[in-house]
Amino acid sequence: MIRLVAGLAAIGVLALAGCGHEPKPIGPDEAAQAAAADEFADCLRQADLPVFVSTSPDGQKDVHVEGDEVVAISTSFDSGISGGDYSSEAAQKAALAAAGELVKAYDPVQGAMMTGASEKELDALGGATDPEARYLIVGTTDQTEPYFECLDRTGYEPSTYSGDPADELKAKQRVAQATVKWAECARQNGYPDLKDPDAPTTGDDSWPAAVLPGDITTAELNRLLDSCPNYDVEGQLAFHE
Repeated sequence: MIRLVAGLAAIGVLALAGCGHEPKPIGPDEAAQAAAADEFADCLRQADLPVFVSTSPDGQKDVHVEGDEVVAISTSFDSGISGGDYSSEAAQKAALAAAGELVKAYDPVQGAMMTGASEKELDALGGATDPEARYLIVGTTDQTEPYFECLDRTGYEPSTYSGDPADELKAKQRVAQATVKWAECARQNGYPDLKDPDAPTTGDDSWPAAVLPGDITTAELNRLLDSCPNYDVEGQLAFHE
């Protein structure tokens, strides 16, 4: 089955954005974490890495390498691959392949996947990436050494943010309202049995969603989304009110 939330884009970030409230006073642990984040970011900038720092409403900070520049990253606290901002799909694939050759030194399976290895070749390597592998490839440049030197020197750890339950519930209620409207549109466009999402409650980790039939095809889903787009610009802006 497919769970669809109206207004998917950036919903997790916006839901925890504090809804315009004043930042709360921070304690000594948060202050120390924020100081380490600033020191880590300064160290990376001195190594010419493209970084920015985000601050959560409780004063904790997180350091990010610019997403449009990163092709591959795997650390003890984060992992993922971003294709970067390239002019064409062919250029993106070429950049990923070039980065994959560098990643192979740290994580052979991940590197092979990035370079387009076959299933047989991946099986021969063991078929699983190394969760402990640490590397950072920016564009097609190996930045692993300066990145982890700065990380080890500063002792930086990413923040663990706990949102205000009242703010989170308010955000979920707005998502529920948007999803109810979307479900109504879906019922008018070929899915008469589609139910409205359950009303959100405090302490519920899930987000309100409309549950589509499990046998819906990709073509059917695309047609439905053409008739009933699930991204609502006005609804997203409402999170900032």
